[in-house]
Amino acid sequence: MEITVENMEAYLYASDKHKSQKRSGTDIPYFNHCLNVREFVLQFIEQQPNGAYDKVFAENVALLHDVLEDTNATFGEIAKKFGSEIADAVKALTKNKQLDEDQQLLDSLQRIAKQRKEVALVKMADRIDNLSALNPVWDKDRAIWYVNQSLLIVDKLQQKDERMTNLLIDQIEKYMDKIHDFEQKGGYMNFLQAKQGYLFAYDTSTGTTLKFVKGKWSLSEISYVELSRDEDIMQISQADAKKIYKDENPQKFIDEFIKSLE
Repeated sequence: MEITVENMEAYLYASDKHKSQKRSGTDIPYFNHCLNVREFVLQFIEQQPNGAYDKVFAENVALLHDVLEDTNATFGEIAKKFGSEIADAVKALTKNKQLDEDQQLLDSLQRIAKQRKEVALVKMADRIDNLSALNPVWDKDRAIWYVNQSLLIVDKLQQKDERMTNLLIDQIEKYMDKIHDFEQKGGYMNFLQAKQGYLFAYDTSTGTTLKFVKGKWSLSEISYVELSRDEDIMQISQADAKKIYKDENPQKFIDEFIKSLE
């Protein structure tokens, strides 16, 4: 849907802040996600009785919902440009990274629950869009963790809007089907080693491709890594991947590759 005069400033601001970012594990511009959330919220509101929701407010919050969490935008800057109400909404949608990871979403949801109902719509639309496809760099445990986090959103925000909650529940069920189907095809990566800023992973879906990633990451277990949005994913040659598979000695190849970088 076309951007209107009422949300053009938010569109230009958010698109500029996110301009260098990509969706995790893809070449898709990150701002596409913000546009998807805005469109989903807009379509939802237009199907409801007139006056039930503040459409312009919801659209602006949708476009801006990730600028505090994922860019160098500041609360003061947003408040000055768009007003304190929108700034408060965006702040509520922003996770507090100083908390433990498992507490960050709950804390945000508790703050969202105190905001106008449109903010909860944005949060649920945000999760619906994020559940539209499996993250290509997550293992099964991480995908299941994301399902559980999504169910927490249902639990904490369902009183805000039952209709949007039902749409989120439907999307969670579809996502769970995707996890099952992907697992049946042997599609989850086995993360092998993390060393000197590189992560090596054997792709079980093909049995032939070893990927490595250079970028910011945090490792909680050898089987899981969370990448930054600007990761650089590259492919090692098929010949090298087959060599690793045949020799069953990926560590030797990894050590040799790291040595070649020094």
